[in-house]
Parts: sequence; C-alpha cells; structure tokens
Amino acid sequence: MAGGDPKNPLGKRWIGLNARGTNGNTYAIHGNNNPSSIGTYASAGCVRMHNNEVEWLFSRVKVNTPVVITTSSQSFDTIAKNNGYKINGNSSPSSPGGTTSGTLKRGSKGEAVKEIQRQLSAAGYKVSADGIFGKGTEDAVKKFQKANKLKADGVVGTQTKNLLANQSKTVNKSPSTSTQIKSGTLRKGSSGSEVKKLQQKLTSLGFNTRGADGKFGPATEAAVKSFQKANKLKVDALPDHRLLK
Repeated sequence: MAGGDPKNPLGKRWIGLNARGTNGNTYAIHGNNNPSSIGTYASAGCVRMHNNEVEWLFSRVKVNTPVVITTSSQSFDTIAKNNGYKINGNSSPSSPGGTTSGTLKRGSKGEAVKEIQRQLSAAGYKVSADGIFGKGTEDAVKKFQKANKLKADGVVGTQTKNLLANQSKTVNKSPSTSTQIKSGTLRKGSSGSEVKKLQQKLTSLGFNTRGADGKFGPATEAAVKSFQKANKLKVDALPDHRLLK
C-alpha cells in the first residue's frame, strides 16, 4: 500500500528504529490513519504520531539519530537535557491553523481540534465537532480535566490528549457489527474463525498467543489476561468489545 494512502495505517512517513536487531524494518516512529489511536495500545511496538507532526520530524532527523523512549511528565527539553542532549532552535512543529504541536487551546482550528471534539463527545462531554476551539470546547476540556484530576486549564496537551483518546474508545461504547466480540462469547475451550481473529489481533498488539490456530487454549487465555491487565480491565480472560474492536 502506498505511503500517504488514506487507508495506510502507517500514515505518510516511516522513521525506522534500530531496535532488537531489526535495522529499522520492524519498529518505527510513523504516522497513522486513525488519530484517536495515538497514546493507546494500538501498535506492536511502534510510536504513532499525527501525520503533520511526523512529516515535520522526518524532515529534521538524520540517519543514526539517537532515540529515547520514556514515560514522563517532564518537558521535551528537560528529558533531552537529562539524557545528555542539547536542543537548538525551535523544538515544536507547526500544525494546521497555527497550533503548536501537542497543544490545542482556545483559538486553535483544524482537523486536530475536530478530532478532540469528537473524542470529548464520545467520552460524554457533548460539543460540536466544527474544528474551532471556542468557549464550549474549552469548558468541555476543563470539565474532563477536572473529572480526571488534571490541571483544569482548558488546554489540550499531551497528557490530556492521551487520556481523552483512551476514554473516548471505552466510554458509552457498544458493539455495532456482527464481527465485534460480545462479552462471554469466547472463552477457554472455544474454537473457530472468531478465535483465530482474536489470536491475530492479540499477536499484532504484542500479546503472544503462540499461533493463530483458532483454538482458545492456555496460551490464548494468558494473552487475553495480559491484555486486560495492561489496559486495567477486569482480568477474567473473557474478551469483549472493549478488548478487541
């Protein structure tokens, strides 16, 4: 599939990481065709970015640039300094509508704002998805931040964005097609094509089922439990629509 194709899950750019001896052909920093997946357990070890941001990054990094992957509430500059790197010049890309990368606030416009508005609505904070970050959107963001014990400043930074993306995928959601897995339908001892799909999905997310043979055995059960534990779900080995969609 061509890079940049709307259906390409890898988005418009691929920055390969020399991780685990794969020479950049397996793990990468790349774009995506589903912005709401950013910050979730949606990849098999890669780092997803908004397409406009990964394009900005792609044009600025050279082959053999060191990569530091971490979880931190510190600023980008602070993380770089702590790892022995000095940042020169502007370290933030420009997004459509003049929005600074990773930050959306009152006055911002564009597709990134529209996506945040959709996620707010999905999480129960009803706003119009018009792509304009006005008072209504700001108020909704503040309510979301307050409910989740974040600084209620109405600014969508990385922490708010990631938490919102996760919650919008689980709150008030229900299966919409026959291919979705309903709670209790599959369990240890089940077999068939649906089990095979479950195994393939778990494997793609990094939870090894030791093959996709269509038989829900001990390895598949262990993989389901590991996924549930990692995503803070009830650990009962019963896959439902919140686990795999």
